[in-house]
Amino acid sequence: MTANDTVTELETAFEHLPALIDSDPIVFYPYVSLTSLAMVIGFLGNIAIFITLLARPDVQKVGREFMANMCLADLCVTGLADPLCIVAAIKGEKYLTERPELCTLVASLCLTACFCAFFSLGCITASRTVFICHNRMYKSLFSRRKAIVQCCLCWVLSLTAEAGNFLGWGGHFYDRKSESCAWQRTASSSYTFFVGVGLISFPLTLMLAANIKVLVKVHSTKASPSRRRHVSSGQANASTKR
Repeated sequence: MTANDTVTELETAFEHLPALIDSDPIVFYPYVSLTSLAMVIGFLGNIAIFITLLARPDVQKVGREFMANMCLADLCVTGLADPLCIVAAIKGEKYLTERPELCTLVASLCLTACFCAFFSLGCITASRTVFICHNRMYKSLFSRRKAIVQCCLCWVLSLTAEAGNFLGWGGHFYDRKSESCAWQRTASSSYTFFVGVGLISFPLTLMLAANIKVLVKVHSTKASPSRRRHVSSGQANASTKR
C-alpha cells in the first residue's frame, strides 16, 4: 500500500459531515431560528446596558466599569460564536475546517472573551463586597481610574490564560457537537484542570464567600435598628413603671 492510498483512506474515514440544512432540515430551521434569536437578544441587550451605563451616571454606581467591561466581552462572544454556528449549519463543517486560521481566531477570541466576562463578574462581586462591608476603602480601591485599569487587566489576564493554547498547552478545533470552533478541552488534561479549577471553581468559591458576607452584613444592618428600637422601648417601659 502506497502513501497516497493511506492518505485516501484517511480522507475517506474522516469525511466531512454534510451541512445541517442538507442532512436534517427539520432540526436546521428551529436551530438557526433559536440561535438567531439568542444572538439578537444578546446583542441588543448588551448594547442597551452599555449605552445606559454611559448615558446615566446615576445607574449602577458600584462596579459600573466592570459591568460595561462584561457587556463588551459578551458582545465579542455573541458577535463571533453565534454567527459562526449559523454559517456552519448552512455551509457545513468543511467550510471551517478548510479555514483553520479563521476557526482558531474565533475560538481564541471567544475563550478570551469568556475569561474576561468571568473576571469582570469577579470584579463586580469584589467591588460590591468592599462597598457594603468596607465602605471606607471603596474609593481608594475602586476609583474610576483604578476600575478602568482593572478592566484592562482583566483582558490582559484573559489573553495570558488563553495563550497556552498557542504554546502547545491546549488547542482549538471544530466541535461537531456544537457546530462551532472552540477550545479543545481534551487536548491537555493539565490545561483543562487549570481552567476548570484555577480559573473557574476557585474564583467561584471566593465569589460565593463574598456574597455570603454581603448577605450577613445586610441582615445584621437591618436587624440593628430593630434591636435598638426594642432596647429603647424596654427602657421607656422601665422608666414608666418607676
